[in-house]
Amino acid sequence: MCGVKRPTHGIKPCLNLIYLILDNSNQQETIIEYFPGDDLESARQRIADFLGQKLRLRLRPKKTHISACEKGITLLGQRVFCTHRLLLKPNVRRFYKRLRKRLRDFREGKLHPDKLEAQLNSWLGHAKQADTYRLRQKILRQLVFEALAQI
Repeated sequence: MCGVKRPTHGIKPCLNLIYLILDNSNQQETIIEYFPGDDLESARQRIADFLGQKLRLRLRPKKTHISACEKGITLLGQRVFCTHRLLLKPNVRRFYKRLRKRLRDFREGKLHPDKLEAQLNSWLGHAKQADTYRLRQKILRQLVFEALAQI
């Protein structure tokens, strides 16, 4: 397929297809085919018809947007493209700012090592959902060098 990690539910854009994942329990899928030559509004209408007939749901016109997969969409602190996901830069900057403060508190004895580890693991788990291998390795290397400087 297209290399995007599979969501547990929702609509997933992918090259020529739009997947609608309907049921979390058995991962039942329905595929609505979309080809680049097709009119995007007709694809939106097919999706609306499907949701209305099968699930008795309506698309909200003000909240429904169709755009090219290459542009990506912002979702849950990430920029999701057809082939990959990236963390938003402001979120990474905010993490570095918080990490510096937490390390300062740790050095001053205000923060327990277990709490620091839990907070770091929490953010690394969030970052792991995107394509951030190098970023996570850079952060861990910095922490190791800082720990060695303390010795």
